[in-house]
Amino acid sequence: MQKAGFDIVYGARPLRRALYELVEDKIADMILKDELETGDEITIDSDGEKIIIKKNNSNLLGRLDQLAKLSYKFIQKISKNRAVFAT
Repeated sequence: MQKAGFDIVYGARPLRRALYELVEDKIADMILKDELETGDEITIDSDGEKIIIKKNNSNLLGRLDQLAKLSYKFIQKISKNRAVFAT
């Protein structure tokens, strides 16, 4: 990042372009490949030569969303079964 984002003439101005190319493009690719979902957390690191983006395992929002959907389906199923038994 430091090498890509600094220029002797322009100083740190190329840093924004470096961020796009090295970080944002990789994140966009992960989203397009369905490797990231709403609520996912990521860690951005470097091995000294390249940027490494890892998805953290804690996706609490995603899990809560799944739980809410399952609960809703369960309630719908119970409601249908009650209607059958009541008639």
